[in-house]
Amino acid sequence: MRKNTSNPPTPYGRALARLARRDHSEQEIRRALRRDGFADDEIEETVVRLRRDRYLDDAGFAARLARSRMAHAGMGRNRVRLELRKKGVKRSVAEAGLTEALSEVAEADVIDSLARRFWKSREADEPRHRLRKLWAFLLRRGFPAGGAKGAARPGRSGPALSAAFQRTTTSETSPRSKKGAASAGAAKRTASGREARRARAARRERGTGSHVPFRESAAPRIAMSRT
Repeated sequence: MRKNTSNPPTPYGRALARLARRDHSEQEIRRALRRDGFADDEIEETVVRLRRDRYLDDAGFAARLARSRMAHAGMGRNRVRLELRKKGVKRSVAEAGLTEALSEVAEADVIDSLARRFWKSREADEPRHRLRKLWAFLLRRGFPAGGAKGAARPGRSGPALSAAFQRTTTSETSPRSKKGAASAGAAKRTASGREARRARAARRERGTGSHVPFRESAAPRIAMSRT
């Protein structure tokens, strides 16, 4: 029988295998090695060695993750900040990474790209409601409130949001739209009036028991009572 002569896995080897698959923060490596059953002192020695060999670098990790999430995943700074904190990156290191990423990725361009796709996918919605949904969507993606809402003002962002804002305000304030709204309201009131008259006529017919209008059916009875 052939014996297994392979050496038991070391925390350093396990960490390198994880880092070969994707980038990790220091805290992520600590958590993974702890789950693998290694002792705390072994884990700390491994982290120090990985840092010395330049396999671990939280500052570079924060900048790379922020840049990737903004440019390719359409995330805003708030979502990226939260993800970095969940991965155990210190606040100061996370903020430095975000600052570096924002110097390379224009957040306004990311907002505009997302807005184009969102606006096109909601063509059935009324423009004013669509714009509100767009703002809420951008906030959920992690963009600052001022950037998400203020970006729709003309001259404050790219063409997609500016065009959306202009179409919305034009549709709300143009004389043609107001005239159309007034005409629609008048037509609705006319239709309601017709329905009300029909309902009253139907009630009168049911009350007399015949299809003859009330005044005509009542006239013979009045004449007979006088004779």
